[in-house]
Amino acid sequence: LLEKLLPSICNEILRTVVAQFSANQLLAQRDQVSERIRTLLSERSAHFNIIIDNLAITELTFMKEYLEAI
Repeated sequence: LLEKLLPSICNEILRTVVAQFSANQLLAQRDQVSERIRTLLSERSAHFNIIIDNLAITELTFMKEYLEAI
């Protein structure tokens, strides 16, 4: 159950948070983005008795079209 549940929750939260920031903001405000993801993920996973201790964004990648545009 956990193997399916946690990735599903993570994908949902990541899509929600990333949509609130521009690409430049994602890079420049990585700490704020991480904190927002951690907060939402902690709230959502608590319903399933999962505790999130720490979260870090270690790598950001962008689509080829975006990279070619900048």
